Amino acid sequence: MNTSMKTPTNLLMKSDTSKPQETFQASSFSFEIELSTKTASTHLRTEIIEKTKIYPKKWLIVIIVITILLALSALAVGIYLIIHFRTTKATTTPILKPLLRWNSTGLTVGGVGGSSGSTFDKLNTPIDLAVDFSNTLYIADFNNNRIQQWLTGALNGTTVAGQASGTSGIGAAYLSSPAGVFIDSNNNLYISDSTNARIQQWASGATVGTLIAGTGSSGSAYNQLNTPYFISRDITTNTLYIADFNNHRVMSYASGASNGTLAIGGQGPGMNNTQLNYPAGVYFDSASICLVIANYGGQHIVRWTLGVTVDPMGNLYVAGTGNQRIQLLLAGQTNGTTLAGITGLSGSNSTQLNSPYSIRLDNQLNLFVADTINNRIQKFVRY
Repeated sequence: MNTSMKTPTNLLMKSDTSKPQETFQASSFSFEIELSTKTASTHLRTEIIEKTKIYPKKWLIVIIVITILLALSALAVGIYLIIHFRTTKATTTPILKPLLRWNSTGLTVGGVGGSSGSTFDKLNTPIDLAVDFSNTLYIADFNNNRIQQWLTGALNGTTVAGQASGTSGIGAAYLSSPAGVFIDSNNNLYISDSTNARIQQWASGATVGTLIAGTGSSGSAYNQLNTPYFISRDITTNTLYIADFNNHRVMSYASGASNGTLAIGGQGPGMNNTQLNYPAGVYFDSASICLVIANYGGQHIVRWTLGVTVDPMGNLYVAGTGNQRIQLLLAGQTNGTTLAGITGLSGSNSTQLNSPYSIRLDNQLNLFVADTINNRIQKFVRY
């Protein structure tokens, strides 16, 4: 009986002690799940915030980078403007306002002063000259009936048109008293063959010339010339301008034309606005698109003028043949300044001239003078 009484009690005790334990375990498990869920949610929110949040240090870095980039851009623009300003100033200043000052002592760069002749080191009454871009001279050696090429620093010239011996003639290989010469950018020569009353074009390296104006016979018709002197050319239209000395006019010839067009004069010798009086020099000024004429008989520009040229600034350079000097007339002025020679005093020393007929400028504005009666070419250096 005692045995039967213990069994239910033991069972009851086991049953009572197991239930609370199971309940605690379930509650603990639920708490752990809830705690884990809250922790995961907290971590997730923190991660999202961290991903979207930019700390003040990062903002500071961004601002610094942008500031540096803007500063570099401003510096680059400033450097460009400085370089552009200096380049513009350097390229325009020498052209617009060069120092117009020349040494009054000339250097003989062609011929032997005071001695005429037909050898390669001599000239005989040089009337006109041209200067190319390399500063090579082309000289109209009037009484030697030839054009001489004179390289910079050379002691002798080379005959590039006409006969080296000085023989005159009427054939295509000859010249007779060439009074004017012009050279284009292709080194073609345009020669005023005065006694033959024609203009000859002489291609570079050629041994004969080609007739481009006049007929070879003196006359006053528009296809004729009478003792043509200096010539000039409009390089944009290739129009040729000729000082038709004994016809008292300036003729223009379009490229390829067989007849000329009267540009100025042609009304007989005179002093009114429609007349010329033995025009010897002509220059086409591309800047002002006008002709500048040395009216020898009318004594225009300066007294006894023969040669004339114009620089890129519009200043006028005049060979005062009878006054033995070269004069400069600044743009817009009527009074000249003597650059070379001694007024009214001819001579053969390095500071004197004797009937200068023609003047030319090189790309540095150095002055070249055909010192005609002294049978030489004088160079006056700008400094």
